[in-house]
Amino acid sequence: MRVVRLLISVTSALVVVSALDTREVSARPPALRATNSTVTARTPFGNPVVRRSERRAPAATGLRGPVPRYLTLRSGGAGLIVQTSPFRYTVTDASGRGVLATTQNAPTAAQTNETIAPPAPGQHAEPLVNPAYAPMTYVVGTSAVTAQNSGTYQGNFVSATSSGTTYALTNVVAQTHTTDTASLTLATTEGTRKATLRIAPEAGGFRFVLDFDSTASVVASAAAFTSTPSETFRGFGGRHAGLDQRGYALPNYTLEENQNPVTAPGAPAAAFAASGTSNYLFPNGPEAAYDAGTAFVSSNGYGFFLRTPQLSEYRLTTDRTDAWRISALAPGLDFTVSVGAPPVVIAAQTAVTGRQ
Repeated sequence: MRVVRLLISVTSALVVVSALDTREVSARPPALRATNSTVTARTPFGNPVVRRSERRAPAATGLRGPVPRYLTLRSGGAGLIVQTSPFRYTVTDASGRGVLATTQNAPTAAQTNETIAPPAPGQHAEPLVNPAYAPMTYVVGTSAVTAQNSGTYQGNFVSATSSGTTYALTNVVAQTHTTDTASLTLATTEGTRKATLRIAPEAGGFRFVLDFDSTASVVASAAAFTSTPSETFRGFGGRHAGLDQRGYALPNYTLEENQNPVTAPGAPAAAFAASGTSNYLFPNGPEAAYDAGTAFVSSNGYGFFLRTPQLSEYRLTTDRTDAWRISALAPGLDFTVSVGAPPVVIAAQTAVTGRQ
């Protein structure tokens, strides 16, 4: 009997470890179950064996207490595994397969000067210099947004900058959770400031809301996720770059007054030739959007919908081929991850956003 229990314990641990390990994103471990369990595991980062006993809460009861190494939530066909130290998380499907995982936690406290801007005529977005790719980061400093204030392209977005120091969320220091919700208090590399991440079921998955105990001087926030080589990103509203936006940096801003570069006032003749594509528009290129959207569907089995209303930008494997990032000029983030095939995800998202 002891041997059987040990095998069950090790199997349960492998479910958690496999889903958290970004190298095993295509694995299909057994579905997670809300049970009383004793876990024996080696973490995906090669840390020593961790043993813990955890009683899963019934849906109507919130548990507050010591922070376990892992928290697991389940809502319908979606699951969530949160590693509390170092902080990271993975969204899973009904079988327990990881469909979306944050990048590994790389704590940072570095000077940054990031610019969100349409690419120059005939060019695509350049990779950022030393961008912060960690599960969740924020910038303490200053920000500014500029737009064309006169002429043919009056009102067009020009650029947005955030300058200051980038900090990262490091580990969960307090938590309350049920079977499908959680409220996590997290330490940061800044030291004095704490972050709160609230998680609740929504749209066939989970909604994540990040804020801080003090928003003083917090000018930008970001989240970063892993990507597989074949992953496609479809959506984002009325863009001109085709269906799959992989490789693009997409400002979520209405870029109006774009014209055919052959006839557009002020368009350099080289702009159209350099673009090498007939869908190029001057002055904002294929990233131009009369109707920018913040939702997309991934070929990896999930959909993502950003609710944060402030200016934001998706960088879809633009800086790294193995990761993508969402950032916003806001002291926090608000987004929903839906799980399932594209028709399921689209139905779940539009049930929240509305349908025409």
